[in-house]
Amino acid sequence: MAVLPDVLVLIGRLFFGMLLVVSGWEKMADYAPWRELVTKMDLFPIDWVGPLSAALPGIEVVVGLALLLGFWTREAAVASGFLFVLFAAVMAVLLWKGTVETCGCFGADDAVTVSSGHLAANVIGAAVLFALAYAAPGFLAVDRLLGR
Repeated sequence: MAVLPDVLVLIGRLFFGMLLVVSGWEKMADYAPWRELVTKMDLFPIDWVGPLSAALPGIEVVVGLALLLGFWTREAAVASGFLFVLFAAVMAVLLWKGTVETCGCFGADDAVTVSSGHLAANVIGAAVLFALAYAAPGFLAVDRLLGR
């Protein structure tokens, strides 16, 4: 019976880890349009746009890799959960303002649109990640090998 939760934790770690790594990598690979999109969102003071648009992709890749490896799993899941809360808040503001058509989840050129369904997906993702933090580390985790 205890196997099922470990398998679900592993599946969650792999899903969200890959999602974050790919998302962050796409933003880093095409940084200029990503920064331009963050500027166009008009959510942050202009002085914050550069540091935020540079830091976010790196944070996504680091916590995504931690989830994939099962290293600092609880911490990575909590950090990822808060990222998804941030994404949901940004999505809510963009929906309210109606000014930007793409959310930039996978860089500035992605086809993912701002929608209430996408907002709900971010909220659900945050909830799943917080649950994952509670149940971590799961199978095939470095944390399990280290006794964490």
